[in-house]
Amino acid sequence: MRFICSIFIMTHHCFIYLTNYNFLNHTHVLVDFFFLLSGFVAGNADEQKIVSGTTTFGGYARHRLLRLAPLMILGVAVGSVVLIMRHPHAGAAFTAQVVLFGVLNLLLLPKFWSASGFPDYAVVSDPPLYTVLYQTAVTLFWARFLAGASTRWLVCLAIVLGIALGGVAHRVGGFNIGWGSSGAGWGYLRTGYDFVAGLVVFRFSRAILGRMPWHPAFAVLAVGTILLIVFPPFSSLPWRLATFYVLPPAALILGLSAGDRRLVPGDVWLGRLSYANYVVHTPILFFVALLIGSTSNLVVIALVACLCVAVAALAMTCYDQPVSGWLRKRASLSLVARPVSGEVKETGAA
Repeated sequence: MRFICSIFIMTHHCFIYLTNYNFLNHTHVLVDFFFLLSGFVAGNADEQKIVSGTTTFGGYARHRLLRLAPLMILGVAVGSVVLIMRHPHAGAAFTAQVVLFGVLNLLLLPKFWSASGFPDYAVVSDPPLYTVLYQTAVTLFWARFLAGASTRWLVCLAIVLGIALGGVAHRVGGFNIGWGSSGAGWGYLRTGYDFVAGLVVFRFSRAILGRMPWHPAFAVLAVGTILLIVFPPFSSLPWRLATFYVLPPAALILGLSAGDRRLVPGDVWLGRLSYANYVVHTPILFFVALLIGSTSNLVVIALVACLCVAVAALAMTCYDQPVSGWLRKRASLSLVARPVSGEVKETGAA
């Protein structure tokens, strides 16, 4: 499902950057699905380790950052080069600002202010990376302060954040917030709500799934729910609210109800590919737009999309996985805390 969502987002960007046609303009809700999924995964995979002390906060933070860093560095570096190429006569001051913004983003900070000559993106070199900045910040905040919080408290927090987010969305005209520098601060609210909602789904998942029969058809229903998000049949306010607040958790629960059934061969590998595809496709689109300009040829757009996926696969297998593994080995990362005696316990966790 992660790969399917990343393909829809990439296709939307293909049309935005190559044709200026706003096709699939509801894919921003799939970003919220990613945030929701990250909360669920954190609760499922890491919360008990953090609460029990098996995993230290420092070890968890290092693990998260080293896992994300290689592709983030690649996306910002390549995107910055392409951005400078798109403005060949901008001068040294422009280049210096591009480097400054890149360093800022690698420190997990969005560009909070508008800058003359730059697009209104929180991450000017690789715009989709804004989600990684917010998600990482929210995840680390959760690990430090909220891991182990009661389910009742998490439900109340999700309700408060959801109401606040709805108020902001009403004021600005939609839930697609946080990607621009002018509203970068709202990205933390958006991500925080989705992440906490994912934690709530995790807390109730055993009770929900225990009363649902496991069947591979649920995988098809989960994909169908994603399609309802991307291709909404109605434009009314109640449906827009349901698309944001109801359908993403429903897609997650249906996907969980399918168990370990596979829709297609290699879906685990494709799920891993989603992060690389999400990071590298925009710099590629910017570079292609620099070469060919705007196009309405659907064959060209399809070929560019295939190119993005191929480059993402190459980046993941030949760069991200080896470098991430080397960094974890180099740092001797073990997500197990040292016992009081000082003896180090081997885990193999990575």
